[in-house]
Amino acid sequence: MIDARRREADQKREQLLKLNEKIIISLIDVARFLSRQSLSFQGDENSEGNFVAIIDLLRRRDPVLDQWFKDASLRPYRVNYLHHDSQNEFIDLLGNAVHKSIIEDINEAEFISITTDSTTDISHKEIYTIIIRFSKNFIVQERIISLTELNSKVGEDI
Repeated sequence: MIDARRREADQKREQLLKLNEKIIISLIDVARFLSRQSLSFQGDENSEGNFVAIIDLLRRRDPVLDQWFKDASLRPYRVNYLHHDSQNEFIDLLGNAVHKSIIEDINEAEFISITTDSTTDISHKEIYTIIIRFSKNFIVQERIISLTELNSKVGEDI
C-alpha cells in the first residue's frame, strides 16, 4: 500500500516536472523570438510589453499553458516568470548559450584573429569592442565577443 502511494506521488511529481519544463521552454522560446527580432521585452508604464503580450497570445491557443498560469499549485515556488527579473534571466541564459556556441566554434578553428576597436555611440559614450574572426567550413565568420563602455581612452583603462 505504501509503495503504491509512493509510486503515485513519484509519478505525479514527474508529470509536474515535465509540465514545468514544457512551460519554461515555451517562455524561453518567446525570449529567443524577441531577441532575434530585436524587439523590446518590457513596455512602458501603461503597457506590459511584448513578452507578456506574446505569452497572452499563446495562452489563448494553448489550454495547458493557460491552466499553468491560472493554477499557482502547478508552478514551482508560485512564480509565473513574467516579472522583468525573470525576463532578464531568460535573456542572460540565451546570451550564455550563444557565447558558449561561439567559443566552441572558435576552439574548433585552426586560425583566429582578434580585432579591437572603440567608437562613440549616440549617447557620446566610448564603447570598446572585441571581435574574433575565424573560419568555419571554409567560410570566414566574425563574432563580437564583448561590448564594454570605456571610462577613458588611456591604455591602462582599456
